[in-house]
Amino acid sequence: MSTVAGGSKENLIEMNGTVIEKLYNDAYNVQLENGETIKAYRSGKLRMYYVILEVGDRVTVQIDPDNNSAGRITYRFKK
Repeated sequence: MSTVAGGSKENLIEMNGTVIEKLYNDAYNVQLENGETIKAYRSGKLRMYYVILEVGDRVTVQIDPDNNSAGRITYRFKK
């Protein structure tokens, strides 16, 4: 039984977006397709495989429905 802070994995919302700014501590500002901007972190798999994110990269973000201001980056699209 795997859970994420704030709920289970089934309740997460997946959206695509673009990295617009790299912040401190491996955080990124991501602009979603609907125009909103959220703060997101790399997932464990992205860290484990040393996936580097740069400004302008298209990514997939998982967002908890209870906290729409933060998310987790789970995939970086090929350029």
